[in-house]
Amino acid sequence: MTTPTPPFDDEVFFVLEAFSRRLGAHLAALRTLCGPPAPRVRDASAYYRPDTDTALLAVRARPGDRDRPIDGLRALGRRAGFPSLDPAQLADGDRRRFYDHYLREYPTSVLAAQSGDCALRSLAARLGLPAPRAEVTPRPTVALAAPAPPREPVSAPPKPLTPTGATILARYLRGDAWMPARVRNVNMRGAHLAAGAVPRVGDAVPVALGLGKDSAVVSGRVVAATTDHEARTQGATGFRIAFSNGESAGLKHLEALLRRARAQGVSLAPPPPRSAPRFALRWPVQLVAGRTQAFASALDISEGGLFLATRSELRGDDLDFQLPLDERGDPIMGRARIARVVPADMATARGLAQGYGVEIIDLSSSDEARFSAFLTRVSERGQRRVVVAAAPQRAAGLSAALGAVGYEVAGYTAAHDAQATLDDGSSRAPDLVVLEAGLRANEPRAAEKLAASFEERGARCIWAGGDAAATVRDRVDRALSVTA
Repeated sequence: MTTPTPPFDDEVFFVLEAFSRRLGAHLAALRTLCGPPAPRVRDASAYYRPDTDTALLAVRARPGDRDRPIDGLRALGRRAGFPSLDPAQLADGDRRRFYDHYLREYPTSVLAAQSGDCALRSLAARLGLPAPRAEVTPRPTVALAAPAPPREPVSAPPKPLTPTGATILARYLRGDAWMPARVRNVNMRGAHLAAGAVPRVGDAVPVALGLGKDSAVVSGRVVAATTDHEARTQGATGFRIAFSNGESAGLKHLEALLRRARAQGVSLAPPPPRSAPRFALRWPVQLVAGRTQAFASALDISEGGLFLATRSELRGDDLDFQLPLDERGDPIMGRARIARVVPADMATARGLAQGYGVEIIDLSSSDEARFSAFLTRVSERGQRRVVVAAAPQRAAGLSAALGAVGYEVAGYTAAHDAQATLDDGSSRAPDLVVLEAGLRANEPRAAEKLAASFEERGARCIWAGGDAAATVRDRVDRALSVTA
């Protein structure tokens, strides 16, 4: 990707997370960057990274009578809730790396739109996302990728792919997190994905697919999912999704991707055999391998092992580990064998976490029982969807604490964002809603309306005050009867 030489002093980048799911909320928040007292916007560019569903919005201010007009945009961006990056504040080497390397990780781009709104709407159109009704007519933009060639009608779907060569990378949105998956089959009607954290039948799920420079984000409904019995008897988990007919632009991008896959000779390799199902979490683990001590995050767990995400280089075939529990008591201590290595280059190429897959080879009898109980709790949480609506300073911590132990979590820092998602009706009602007291203090009427709306949909709500995140997690466990 080629980027223009930027004028550092009047350009700021805003980070827009969960871009495809919260496009409407991002566009609404951008209104604070328009009109007085905001500096006039000269132009804006947008960049998208599909594996993390993150967009970068680069806004350039027109020269004015301020010493540095972009400072006004940065301040308004903070009020809108957007993290920002100011290239002028970086050291020369870091600034070069940002423009020459980091931006290359965002392959889909739109340049020189007349406003941030126009840039995001144009980006959404390129990704096949159903954008809200435009309030401004965008002027033509310059897209970095070449326009797609004319395609056959989407109504004539290509045949399913036959395993032969390269591979298609896939992720699906679970709450606020994009989860890796293996494509077992895909065509214009839908896909069969092998995954550790399986959504429920009927869930609306966005799926991001990538092959080289081609990418597509397509939404659909889960029509089949691995049952608990199948997971435990077969050791493999996954789901089938039927793509929505209304996703016309997304399906056109998918069609181009499938044509490239067929031309290159793709390989849809089956997932490696598993002796037991895996369950998603993000849990701290301490490691000792030879003379190396390291900390890691367990990203999945099963009866026989874990995947440990760490950048530390572990030498040898075996390691000792300490796994703290989500309840009182000493950590579990055991020994494991390194069964799989995901080095940095593979992790970058495939959008995975760098680390090690390990097989547990030694646990004491008492620790075996505690490990089994921990695994049961994680597996039960994995089937529960929790919405967190909290003040900005509390939302990230509460969401992280619940996601760490396996819950599917969708977090919101404004009542109207959560209300809009609920009113949309595309997702099932959550199993529980955590409403934080700071949200009620900031938006009393909107927060009370939100609680009433969720309860009308059959979702139970609990209010959290200034309790620690671990205390809130325990309350959620009790409310959902996770007690193993």
